[in-house]
Amino acid sequence: MNDLHQTMTDRILASVDEAGQWKPCWQGMTGGLPTNASTGKRYNGVNILSLWLSGYGSNRWASYNQWQALGAQVRKGERGTPIIFYKVIEGPTPDDNKLFARGSKVFNAEQVDGAPAVEAPPITTLSADQRLEALDRWLMDRSHVLRVQTSDSAHAYYQPALDTVYMPDFSLFHTPEHFYGTLFHEATHWTGHKSRLDRLANYIGEGRAKEELVAELGAAFLCAEFGIEQVTRDDHVSYIASWLKHLKNDKRCIVTAASQASKAVELLNAIQPAQQQLAA
Repeated sequence: MNDLHQTMTDRILASVDEAGQWKPCWQGMTGGLPTNASTGKRYNGVNILSLWLSGYGSNRWASYNQWQALGAQVRKGERGTPIIFYKVIEGPTPDDNKLFARGSKVFNAEQVDGAPAVEAPPITTLSADQRLEALDRWLMDRSHVLRVQTSDSAHAYYQPALDTVYMPDFSLFHTPEHFYGTLFHEATHWTGHKSRLDRLANYIGEGRAKEELVAELGAAFLCAEFGIEQVTRDDHVSYIASWLKHLKNDKRCIVTAASQASKAVELLNAIQPAQQQLAA
């Protein structure tokens, strides 16, 4: 069997523009995060990228047998899209458990006949002077722990020592998508603090390039949740060459980064508003 991680890495590499001409390679992201049509569960990690790269407009996926159980039929000649799932082989103790990667293929709703109809999630297009109410509410609900300071500075960054995200004022961004995408990027860095997911211990050199990839993926996943287009900042382009280098030299790099990005998004989404915490 071909190495699953290498196969997935090669597939993603083949879709990435040359460094300096960076565009997010996951074209299907504005359709929302990929979801299993049978179980209703979202795919996570590198599977999100694999499914986005297929270019289908629907975010609904399922295996051949799952579509059949739903009364649908995969059309003859359609090719499945590869995904990875992990199976735990239990040992004598939890420390002895082993994790094995297994491969499977799924099909998009656009590849089948008779798929149950569902209402497609709306895609939000923001005007230049408009903020997305639901997104702002999401940010406000996290403001008691995710500290964000805005100013007329042109720089956006996360400062671990102060555990604070610093952002240019909303009015300084070309579009609302630039603002939200940048904030999601920095918020993903925030999850890496030692008191949370503890990813930032080696935030220099190679470690920084890998963390930037995690943050860019985290921003992509969050943008997809809100149905807005991810816009990559110009100053992130300088990291693309490093990303490509690590992708080529480390077959697990993209798999690991996507997994960490999914965990970051899960952590951010799990934060309860301050009033709910007090009520509990």
